[in-house]
Amino acid sequence: MSPKVTSEAPARPGRPRDSSRDPEILAAALEVLGEVGYEQLTMEAVAERARAGKATLYRRWSSKEELAVDALASLTSVDERSEDGRQTSLRADLLTALGHGGGARMQMLQRVLSGMVSTACGHPELATAFRKELLQRQRQALRRALERASKRGELAPGRLRALLSGRSPVVLDVGPALLFHRCVISEQPITDGSLEDVVDQVLLPLIRAGQETP
Repeated sequence: MSPKVTSEAPARPGRPRDSSRDPEILAAALEVLGEVGYEQLTMEAVAERARAGKATLYRRWSSKEELAVDALASLTSVDERSEDGRQTSLRADLLTALGHGGGARMQMLQRVLSGMVSTACGHPELATAFRKELLQRQRQALRRALERASKRGELAPGRLRALLSGRSPVVLDVGPALLFHRCVISEQPITDGSLEDVVDQVLLPLIRAGQETP
């Protein structure tokens, strides 16, 4: 353990937090969430499952709300570094942003999502974190997909501006909303096929509508 810095000693910048164990801890949190639900989730249980100290968890997450939302977000987030320089297409990027090819990750997301959503109604802090972290990350991934399509010439700059205008662009909400309805309301599985239907039948027609308009 590093010695305490006294008031006489010059302040030193702290060491960067080691994030190498984050994936293990988030995976452990998902396992516990899937087994006992949010109400019974504890930081102690996650620490034990991840074979980590509670202090390790609290250095990264100040509450179980933050940990639970980050765990869910880890299933849907896209590594931005892997997007740079890829030769891809608007369709492929939209599918990736919605979780296509997620396999076991998508199954885990569905398993815990319904319980998290119903619980969030009674926990304002959890609901706020859920909207900010989980939903915003997916919207940001969709926005990046549109911006890259414009840079490649697949989407006219004017059309991009029109799609992303306003405080809450519909094009960023409709895909996640349909998947949320399928998973939570209709209780149907989200498959690669259903993601392809959302992109091919809803998102791409919406994006390309008026593409010829100057």
